[in-house]
Amino acid sequence: MDAQTPPSLSDEKAARILVAFREGQTLRPFFLRAGRFDAYCKAHPEYARDALPLLEANRKAANQRKGDRFRAMTHCKHGHPLSEARIRHYKGWTVRDCLRCEEIRRSQGGIMKPEALVKVKAALESGGATIKQIIHGRPVGGAR
Repeated sequence: MDAQTPPSLSDEKAARILVAFREGQTLRPFFLRAGRFDAYCKAHPEYARDALPLLEANRKAANQRKGDRFRAMTHCKHGHPLSEARIRHYKGWTVRDCLRCEEIRRSQGGIMKPEALVKVKAALESGGATIKQIIHGRPVGGAR
């Protein structure tokens, strides 16, 4: 091992990694932090010239494969067809929602906890507060 080589990446392991890159793998199976790999590449520019383009191509291919299972789905987990699903973007993700499942959820409503029911009854009987104010804990008149 060279004096410049980081302690966790030997030349043998680097050679195994390069073979894996040629087979389409990424760094993940080697439990190696990217910083250690980058340090090795800086210390060995000839290795970096071969490894870095392969690594980038494998990363792009791996990212493309991540959603294949979901893109190939034709039915939701409850068996409804996704042919008329709603497509939306949520926190950087593209999401397909089953319209039939949404209809079922809306029609069922929620279950009220017993303590919430007691609060609502008491507030309605005393008057002046709406159900929304009671449920969300907002006092009547806007004062806090």
